[in-house]
Amino acid sequence: MYIVGFTGKSAAGKSVAAEILRNIAHVKTADIEYSDLFITVLNEWLPFISFKPGHVSKKMRMLWLMKLGEVMGSRLGQSLLNDIFIKDVDLSSELSNSLLKALDTIPSKHLGTGAMVTRETKDTSYLPLFNWLGRVSRQVIGEDVWGRVMERYLHQKEGQGLELITICGIRTPTAETLPIRSRGG
Repeated sequence: MYIVGFTGKSAAGKSVAAEILRNIAHVKTADIEYSDLFITVLNEWLPFISFKPGHVSKKMRMLWLMKLGEVMGSRLGQSLLNDIFIKDVDLSSELSNSLLKALDTIPSKHLGTGAMVTRETKDTSYLPLFNWLGRVSRQVIGEDVWGRVMERYLHQKEGQGLELITICGIRTPTAETLPIRSRGG
């Protein structure tokens, strides 16, 4: 099995290059994108964000962060519910303030409505929130969080008879790529 990871800046063409490779390979392939976890988390979490962020009480922010910890924990297979609060006890920290700024960039028609985040909309309507979630994940869970996520994705794909796996959304070739390299990718 070949594993090919594509690194580069946002909108650099990583997904397009991966798609071209999969199309010309003529083998059984799979596509993994780091942003898929973000998309899943946001699609589970955003329906709970139903108020205009600039007019939200500290209690509501606390509930949002609790739900985020619950959703992230279920997706990463560990309990993160308390970890997010330890980083944001007073809800006036940079974590909470930057969340409000990121949410302010999302059109209100998307909050609490069930509007879905997709690979196509992640870099337009939701980019500040994606950046916030990535930063918080590294702060709360650890710098190697995305390497662990990739390890889980690759483990799920093993045994499926795949000949090629393309991986996109790798912004920098750091610890995120270790699960790829350890498998010869």
